Amino acid sequence: RAVIWTDAIQTVFMVLSMVLIIVLGVSKVGGITEVFTLAEQGNRLEFFNLNPDPFARHTLCSMLLGCTFTLLAYQACSPGTIQRFIAVPSQLAAKRVMMWSTAGFIGMNTLAVLVGLILYARYHQCDPIATQKVKFSGQLLPMFVMELGAEIPGFSGLFIAGVFSAALSTMSAGLNTAAGTVYEDFVLRIHSKHSDSAGALIVKLIALIFGIASVLLVFFVSKLGGILQLALSLLGVTHGAILFLFTYGMFFPWGSTKGALSGAAVSLMVMAFFVVRAQVAIAHRHIQFPGKSLSIDGCEGALNMTQLLISSHTGVGSQTWSDGSEPKIYQLSYLYYNLLGALVGFLVGIPVSIITRVPLGDLDPRLIVPQLRWLLPLKHKKRSSKVFPMDDDAPMSDSREMACVMSL
Repeated sequence: RAVIWTDAIQTVFMVLSMVLIIVLGVSKVGGITEVFTLAEQGNRLEFFNLNPDPFARHTLCSMLLGCTFTLLAYQACSPGTIQRFIAVPSQLAAKRVMMWSTAGFIGMNTLAVLVGLILYARYHQCDPIATQKVKFSGQLLPMFVMELGAEIPGFSGLFIAGVFSAALSTMSAGLNTAAGTVYEDFVLRIHSKHSDSAGALIVKLIALIFGIASVLLVFFVSKLGGILQLALSLLGVTHGAILFLFTYGMFFPWGSTKGALSGAAVSLMVMAFFVVRAQVAIAHRHIQFPGKSLSIDGCEGALNMTQLLISSHTGVGSQTWSDGSEPKIYQLSYLYYNLLGALVGFLVGIPVSIITRVPLGDLDPRLIVPQLRWLLPLKHKKRSSKVFPMDDDAPMSDSREMACVMSL
């Protein structure tokens, strides 16, 4: 609960900093109408790109299909999200938290998109990456904030607070989840007889180890390009298997433990190899994402044209370029990684479960979705379960519920 409240406070700083950037940025570039006009002229608005090609990096199809499974794995199956649901006393409260957090998620992404459009409107005539004022796109927003901060005292500090809040919110939630999972699933199974104070110390040490590992990985991650694609790609290694396990357990009453474990294991191995191979190809520039057309016509002063890095792609969609040294499969859009991992799990888990079938009478019916409980023997349909012991009628304070919403 402490982590939930911390995340809630940090979310306030994130939203406040983004809203201020949008308000001041819109004013600086000439109004919200100008922002969307320039974005339309530069082919930055693609609402109906219906290209079904799974190798097309960003399309309406990849967003609707790929992001659906990506968010399903994160919002419905990840340990961090489930811990927050369990922190509330009733299923009704958990459902409200989910609905409100979904609205908040849409709102935060809308703010992020607006910030991106404002950045394009500001630099569409003099691209800082092409002129090598910055090295990669992740530095555009800090540079823009520094421009605004020169006019408004204290604004740069607020932006830094927002950035650190976002980073600390994500890291604190991740470390708390990882430490708790390792403690519950491994430490307690090996040595369960110790005091509460000793248990708290063990959890803190586990979190410290994971924290140090996360810091060390920064030096490796900085070499792999865009952080969003990298993060979603790495999550695709584990979230695909997790999505398979949850879906398999809920919708397949005849599924066996061996089928679930074998499917998840193969999914992890296949996706780990696939993602690492794709990221290595990107790091060695065998696969590149040049982006859309850029301009330097509005830059002031003389420029060394031999040093400019300008993309000439003007078509619809996010371009993917390959030198042909890597198989086509590694150009698959990263938005489909979770779906691919889940499909691999099903392709392995279902045949194994058919071979190692277990009696349906041994299954707790509450572990299966209500629409499929008719498949179970009648005498077992009314058995109870303690897997999700929350009372629908239990009261919950509005402040605590809102904290859970903001932490998600």
